[in-house]
Amino acid sequence: WVSYALSARYDATSAFGSSFNPRFSVLFKPNDDLQIRVSGGTGFKAPDFRQLFVEFSNHLPGAGYDLLGAYRVGNTLEPERSTSFDAGVVLNLSNTLGIHSDAGAWTLDVRGFRNNLRNLIEYYFYKQVGNYAVYSYHNIANVYTQGIEANLRGVLTLAAQQRLTTSFGYQYLDAKDVEVLNAIDAGTAGSVDASTGSFVPLTRSQYRGLWFRSPHTGTTRVQYDNDDLGISANVRAQYIGTFGDEGLDKVNDYVIDTPPRKVWDSDKKSVPAYWNINSTISKTFTFDRTSSAVPALLRMNIGVNNILDNLNLRSLPSLVGRQFFVNVNVEW
Repeated sequence: WVSYALSARYDATSAFGSSFNPRFSVLFKPNDDLQIRVSGGTGFKAPDFRQLFVEFSNHLPGAGYDLLGAYRVGNTLEPERSTSFDAGVVLNLSNTLGIHSDAGAWTLDVRGFRNNLRNLIEYYFYKQVGNYAVYSYHNIANVYTQGIEANLRGVLTLAAQQRLTTSFGYQYLDAKDVEVLNAIDAGTAGSVDASTGSFVPLTRSQYRGLWFRSPHTGTTRVQYDNDDLGISANVRAQYIGTFGDEGLDKVNDYVIDTPPRKVWDSDKKSVPAYWNINSTISKTFTFDRTSSAVPALLRMNIGVNNILDNLNLRSLPSLVGRQFFVNVNVEW
């Protein structure tokens, strides 16, 4: 009913030194319907080539930004180092709650996590050149991320060889710059009111967290499988809550001086929440092989990504609008 794993990783780099990082994990299984997992360890990540030397431009209409590696703007990057803790519970709800078999098999997975990071490698708004925002990379000396994840999964048997699988997930994320929090507590974080010239201190309730990290995200997925017909269909809806984009701050609103730092503290620096919905239908054909030239299996997938046609090239360059796709896999 108890098992554990002790592991370690050693990194050696010519440019950023070496690091030894252990991790310890424990799994408790008091009974067949309950699992409790606990783990902790350290991590190391050296800056990669992209973060150091990239030179990328996206001047498409609606976008208008450049991304430069840290060395190209005179920044020196240090490797990230982290300490992480994780604890979770997996519960078989069907047996625990006595759910009737006709209602399917349901499993609940809940976990909490905490990561303390030093020298987090983060991209940031470097400067404005004409109509184009220029981003680069720098280190943030002291950061934490913590939160809770919950996932509910159910499998319902509709008929022989037919089933419906559903899953619902939610994550709450609290990601903060500790230097900003310390400045808030010291009363030195804030801005000057342009109309009065007086200093307006920043409060903890106004500070919403690190850029480009949504406090609230969720996912819902429904899949139908018919093994007799070789058909599978699914719909996946992902919710991304509002998050901050430093490039939306057009007034260079620095709230701490050492080091100079902007923060996400108002709606004018926020990207609105959105849903990203994808769907796929697949059909599998199997063949009686009479020779090696005849395939054993052919699978065709047809689908569409980003059904709602969300498009924000400025803050979400990876979200490029609605996309249709077809792919075919053949196995011998």
